[in-house]
Amino acid sequence: MEKEIKKTNYFILFAMIVLILSICTATYNIYSIYRNNKANYSSPLNLTKEVQYSELTDTTVEMSEDAFLVLSYYGDEDIYQNQKNLKLVFRKYGLLDNIIYVDITEEYEKDGFLEEINDVLGLKDFKITEVPTIIYFKEGKASAIVKTTNGIIDSWSLEEIIQNNTNVD
Repeated sequence: MEKEIKKTNYFILFAMIVLILSICTATYNIYSIYRNNKANYSSPLNLTKEVQYSELTDTTVEMSEDAFLVLSYYGDEDIYQNQKNLKLVFRKYGLLDNIIYVDITEEYEKDGFLEEINDVLGLKDFKITEVPTIIYFKEGKASAIVKTTNGIIDSWSLEEIIQNNTNVD
């Protein structure tokens, strides 16, 4: 004689499958929100000093030591990931304290922004043509700019500038 499977067992199995699918969907949605919020409201490079764009002139005048001025914006996952990689380069050379992060989220899409930022920073030997970018200041004067391609800062170019212009090994 065969055992009969009760209908309640099928109901319990169906309920467990629905519950597991619901938990997986909720977990994925929470993770997506977390990841988007990190890219939209933070930067791995704004660890030590962050200045607003309106304070940039005063900041560059007051610079007496070597510094890396990071001009970037929030809201792009690729830029966020790129900045995480750049942070590793700065950490490798012990230069995390030399970063000044400038949030240009509200300004970078304005017409004439690149010309304006070049004037504000007093760049004569080279010009910013794309953001985000990093400008190396030696003794308060802009002396090098890190190459940017399609909105991604080249970490090899950054390492080259660090090796050629700073006292690190």
